Amino acid sequence: MGIRGVDPLLYTYLALATTTLWLTPLTFLRVGWQGLRRELSASRWAAPLAGLTTLAAYALVLYAMQLGTPAGYAGAVREVSVVLGAGIGVWIFRERGGPVRVVGAALVAAGVVVIGLFG
Repeated sequence: MGIRGVDPLLYTYLALATTTLWLTPLTFLRVGWQGLRRELSASRWAAPLAGLTTLAAYALVLYAMQLGTPAGYAGAVREVSVVLGAGIGVWIFRERGGPVRVVGAALVAAGVVVIGLFG
């Protein structure tokens, strides 16, 4: 409903701004400036890149929906990024929890296939 009256890029920005306004104070209460500095130091470029690519994927889905793609299809295809992210995390970055992530990613991929086949 939100993209009917607002450009998807603006909608994405507004959603991000609202989330930032709500979560930033809670984050600082929980981890403080030191925790934020530690996280940014540990992740370097990865955390900002993950945030930007997540927002880009969200905006692209909104544009696809604005062009007439049904929400169920657009959302399911967007979830393919979860599959790719899990694979990259396990096989390239050697993140922990590999088997659980791979099973979760496989379930997401199976869901996308089921939606594609049966709508």
